[in-house]
Amino acid sequence: MSDLLSIYQTFCRVVERHNLTQAGIDLDLAQATVSRHLQELEQRYGVPLLNRTTRRLNITAAGEQVYQYATSLLRSESELAERLVQTGRRLSGRITIAGPGGFGHMVLNRFLVEHGRQHPDLRIRLLLSERYADLIEEGVDLAIRIGTPANSNLIVKALGEVQEIPVAAPSLVQRVKLESPQALYQLHRLGLSVLSSSALQFKRGKKHASVDPPASYEVDSALALREASLAGIGWAALHEYLVADDIAQGRLLRLLPEWSLPAWPVNAMYTTRNRPYRVDHLVAAFADYLVSRNITSKRPHFERRQPLG
Repeated sequence: MSDLLSIYQTFCRVVERHNLTQAGIDLDLAQATVSRHLQELEQRYGVPLLNRTTRRLNITAAGEQVYQYATSLLRSESELAERLVQTGRRLSGRITIAGPGGFGHMVLNRFLVEHGRQHPDLRIRLLLSERYADLIEEGVDLAIRIGTPANSNLIVKALGEVQEIPVAAPSLVQRVKLESPQALYQLHRLGLSVLSSSALQFKRGKKHASVDPPASYEVDSALALREASLAGIGWAALHEYLVADDIAQGRLLRLLPEWSLPAWPVNAMYTTRNRPYRVDHLVAAFADYLVSRNITSKRPHFERRQPLG
């Protein structure tokens, strides 16, 4: 019989994914191995644990009991491994991480490349998209997200904040006098279509100004928004890490430098189910990376569970 912990891990992932193929991809197992693990577990307990339909797998009442026991056992084993891990020990195993497109390309990917060199036995899968990934349905161990988290049953760990700034190509603003946020209405605006609200809240001392010009060009990618800004077709509000080099080299100008926009929180989000030590290790390492590269402000040290929405 296969290793019981591996069988429990396979069963839990199948339950969470409702699909043998996707569970196999997440765990780097052949579908035949996934099927064999399920068969061995049902033989062990002598009852059906899953109902198989043409479209998905549904857990039985007995399967739910096994699932609760297995998740508890796997979590305990992971916590034990965490206590036994010595500083500097190489991490191993597979981890799936999701992050936003622009931040993922410019920051998260660079960190993971460095982290992967330090831990060559760690198999990393990175998913980048401006949309929010469903951690359970998509088999994601850890999500890095920018913005205030919506209510969920995920664990949220604050990593810091990133600053948003208005920028434009020098050629766009050479004949325009920008003395207040309202002056931005003189220029075409470039927008990120995935944002639910497009109004920008500027602050200078005790003064506040809200501007919401309609976007003449919208994209669903922060990287594409940066490229459009460089092309000089309009101004855009972008996170500072994304355009810091462009500003330093004169390709973009920071507009209204005496005014500030709110900072955006950066959070690590994950479930409590079967969380391996490598997830906690990576969260801590990534937080240190953000601070050391001056990408975020110093992170607060707390962890909270968001209430169910």
